[in-house]
Amino acid sequence: MAKWKIGVMATTVVVFDVWIYMAIGMAMMSYDDFYKGDPNEWGAWHTLSAFDKKVFTAWYIWHFVNLLGVGYILYRLITRWRNKTRPVKLLNNPN
Repeated sequence: MAKWKIGVMATTVVVFDVWIYMAIGMAMMSYDDFYKGDPNEWGAWHTLSAFDKKVFTAWYIWHFVNLLGVGYILYRLITRWRNKTRPVKLLNNPN
């Protein structure tokens, strides 16, 4: 695959990821704007509405998906680096 295609795909994934975080962040602002309870209980699970619970759950799931993605990229980079630095063994070489 051409390098420019990989660059376009990577840029698309990053833009999509940022867009998802922005959408979730905008949805999270509704809790902050309409919270009328005790300031010490702000952010407690029992003070969240059903919508806010879904938004916070989606936020944590998206964090997990991003961690899996970063882990996969690191795995691919490390295995590629290891394969480049290992000496090549010949098939008929007894050593």
